[in-house]
Order: sequence, then C-alpha cells, then structure tokens
Amino acid sequence: MSEGTVIIETIASKVLRGNPLGDPFVRRVPVYLPPDYDASDKRYPVVFVLTGFTGRGTMLLNDAPWEETLPQRMDRLIAQGIVRPMILVMPDCFTRIGGSQ
Repeated sequence: MSEGTVIIETIASKVLRGNPLGDPFVRRVPVYLPPDYDASDKRYPVVFVLTGFTGRGTMLLNDAPWEETLPQRMDRLIAQGIVRPMILVMPDCFTRIGGSQ
C-alpha cells in the first residue's frame, strides 16, 4: 500500500498577531499529501480537519495502540477506493482558554 506524506508548515497569521488572549500567532500546521502527490500533476480537493475543544492539528498525527493515525487511515481508505485522494490540512486552533480561534 502506498503511503501519503505529512509535511509541517509554519504559518504566521496576521489575524492572530496581537490577539487579546496573547495566543501565539505563529502556528505549526500539518498537511497530509496523498500517495503519489509529488509525481502527479492532478488537482486535489483540500479538506480542513478541525479538532474538538482543546484539540490541535498535530494531535491527529499521534499514534495510539489499536488505532490508526489520520494519515494511516487516509492511506488505507484511498488504497481501498473508499475515498478519493485529497489533501488534508490540520490547523492549530488552540487558545489559552482551550477554545478555537
């Protein structure tokens, strides 16, 4: 089974700069690229995967016993033909009070 790639982008947000909570305006954002992305000239849909309250995008990369990470799940679903290849963006929306920006 082919594997996708996860890259970590660093984003400096003009909107978050100087926010009232003092939250960081520079964020690490994981991006899942489907298998063969680099070898293809296809266009892919982009899906923004938001975590729940107190969550951050990097949490979706954590591996746990008996569970797939999000990239592993996507690789399997793409290989099985259940979903089409797509790009997943996992933003960090965490705030000092745990909420979402």
